[in-house]
Amino acid sequence: MNGDAAIGRIVDQIEIELSKYYGFLPLARASHHVISDGWVEAAIKGELLRLDHPAARGSVYVASDLGSDEIYIGIHLSDSICHPLRMQDPLANLTDTNLDEFCVIVEEVSHFHLIANRTMVGRSVSRLELEFQAEIDKVIVAATFLLNQVGDSHLRPLVNKLFDQSRIIAEGQEHYWEASKFAARFWYQHLRRTELLTDSLQTLLRRHYDAPIADRFLDIA
Repeated sequence: MNGDAAIGRIVDQIEIELSKYYGFLPLARASHHVISDGWVEAAIKGELLRLDHPAARGSVYVASDLGSDEIYIGIHLSDSICHPLRMQDPLANLTDTNLDEFCVIVEEVSHFHLIANRTMVGRSVSRLELEFQAEIDKVIVAATFLLNQVGDSHLRPLVNKLFDQSRIIAEGQEHYWEASKFAARFWYQHLRRTELLTDSLQTLLRRHYDAPIADRFLDIA
């Protein structure tokens, strides 16, 4: 099962950083919603919606209970993600060798909380919004980890690696490409001003967190 203690600690710390950065109180602990292969394969009541491409190494599943307003959100992480992180703990040492796997978990925790937060206030969230928020969040969380570990966020090389050297697995799905394109534009606009995680950046991203996606893209264009 992927939801073991080591992965749970990583999920918990990512959740702490995201909730602190955006100023929200987690409605549920994401680590308690990491699901096994068996859960995914089992028949469940209600509707099961997978919010990621089948080729992705991390996925969020949403199960709605027919006759009820309640939903269940599950995070599934493949062993190709979990195994390297068990071997090299990013909580102690985030490096080029475990950054990719770490960012997959950041993306899924980001999805989990954006869905939960929007559902709580009766708002829907699109796939494009989920992917764009995750593209922003993986930089924020990775840079924060690096700042805490080595005293430098390494923001520019981090952005270069995550956007210039990355490959989008979900080929043919336009929302992945669009989210990555706008997120890259956002980060390079920020880097033209400063290579630091500034208070003004946090203020902007907190405002963006609840804003409609069209308004966010207008700010970036």
